[in-house]
Amino acid sequence: MTKGILDVIGNNPDKSRKLLQRDNNERLTAKIVDSQFNCIFSDHGRNKRANEEAIAFNFSHYLEGVEQGLVTSNVLDPDTEEIHTSKVNLAHVLQFVTGCDAIPATGFDTSSTIMFDHNEPHRKLTANTCSCTLTFQFVICSPIMSHLRVTSQNACSAHLGLVKCKLCWAVNT
Repeated sequence: MTKGILDVIGNNPDKSRKLLQRDNNERLTAKIVDSQFNCIFSDHGRNKRANEEAIAFNFSHYLEGVEQGLVTSNVLDPDTEEIHTSKVNLAHVLQFVTGCDAIPATGFDTSSTIMFDHNEPHRKLTANTCSCTLTFQFVICSPIMSHLRVTSQNACSAHLGLVKCKLCWAVNT
């Protein structure tokens, strides 16, 4: 039975490609990338839950900043040992979490998951491309900072759950 399908695909590769491959002209947007994620929050009513929701909210704003071209990263060239500034794009974010720089035509086998690790606060953001899981390390920040929105290049990575920022160190010490 599959032989017939393979013959049709082999005889009509261009038409088959449209059915089996996502349109490369379809532009990734923050909304599309954000919709790929399912957050695993702590139970309602727990203090952890509010902080996790703030991190998820800020991650959505981070994606919007990436879409607008406002987020940059320093990249070390191993050959010259020079540091170059590079704009982060949504394909980079998607590739970090899933291993793919675009959404497959049939979608991912499972939805990408955002989890929160409250046990290792000094570790950095991690991703598992096999399970499409993004894990934010929980960082305790001041109540003042937890209400700030992540915006443009001055976005504090602490409020995405990555590291504790200098202002948070100053407020909490």
